[in-house]
Amino acid sequence: MDELTLRYYSEEAKNISDKYNNVSSGLQKYFSTVFVEGMKILDIGCGSGRDMAILTQYGIDIYGVDASPEMVQYAQEKYPELQAKIDIGVLPNLGKPFGGEFDGVLCSAVLMHLPKEELFDAAFSIRNLMKEGGRLLVSMPHDRPDIDEHCRDSKGRLFNSVKPEYLQLLFERLGFSIIGKWKTEDSTRPGYSWFTIAFNLKYSGSIRPIDQVESVLTRDKKTATYKLALIRAFSEVAIIEYKTARWLENGMVGIPLSVIAEKWLYYYWPIFESTTFIPQIRGEEVSCSRPVAFRASLTELIIKYKRKGGLNQFVLDFRSNRIDKDTMKLLNVVLHKIGYTIVSGPVTYAGGSLESGRLFKYDRNNREILLNSEIWIELSLM
Repeated sequence: MDELTLRYYSEEAKNISDKYNNVSSGLQKYFSTVFVEGMKILDIGCGSGRDMAILTQYGIDIYGVDASPEMVQYAQEKYPELQAKIDIGVLPNLGKPFGGEFDGVLCSAVLMHLPKEELFDAAFSIRNLMKEGGRLLVSMPHDRPDIDEHCRDSKGRLFNSVKPEYLQLLFERLGFSIIGKWKTEDSTRPGYSWFTIAFNLKYSGSIRPIDQVESVLTRDKKTATYKLALIRAFSEVAIIEYKTARWLENGMVGIPLSVIAEKWLYYYWPIFESTTFIPQIRGEEVSCSRPVAFRASLTELIIKYKRKGGLNQFVLDFRSNRIDKDTMKLLNVVLHKIGYTIVSGPVTYAGGSLESGRLFKYDRNNREILLNSEIWIELSLM
């Protein structure tokens, strides 16, 4: 769990516990839909213990863990009947508290506080706690207007801005199937809303999206390094710059072509700068008639920066808008040629060996590369 977030909950444990225990649970209306009397349920991030106390009224054998020792203490004091059923536990490495083998898991307002790179491990940890056929109820913010550019609120808490589509696909990848999905307005704060998703754990034997990616890398006819570069760029953007993705209603994700083109510039710069000629397409040689389309223009840019500090200095100048007018004209030519190569090459042909067809499409109106959201999730986990 994020350290600053955990520190806040520990320092404010009493105030937070008192506040939560004095307001109704926004999830209570879903409990009877998802959970059944007699189930053994784990509340991950049980906080004040409020939801645990409610679930006992439904005949649930409820247990809880929380990352904050102080929150655990206050929950045990408020609900002494649950004292032996509440312990310290932290995602993503939760282990198997209370012996595991749960019929269900409640995870409310927790996953939002994990760095995005820990989400898969957290989801996998939840999966390992559950029996086959178990139920999972997850809740996270949908709209939260108080988050800054670093994904933190005024109290320093991390909110990773993960979209419900991403979370849904992440759990589906691990064998969960969705049984319910809801968006609700926050009862006390106008402009704030939540999404809640209920899952059933049932293994699916269908072809995984990762198999499609692997097929492109191993089975597709490859005459250039382009497909490797495209997969690498998508993976890097999905992990580091995932906010640039535009989630579409048809199950696709759109990534600006300009973002991928910039990644390629950085990838190919050291290759073209090398004193040893390294061909990037089949048959490419020094002074051949059909070289890489952007080799000449990128090489010209490289030469311009050779005495200025090379690629590192270029990145600094580019990101701080300090490139002079003439160099900017050349840079625009480079990025245009890279973009054309991306669209006419790997975007057009990647996945041609698959029965399901090609992996990518190009949206000329929005200048975006489109890919299936399930593939996007896989790339974010590579």
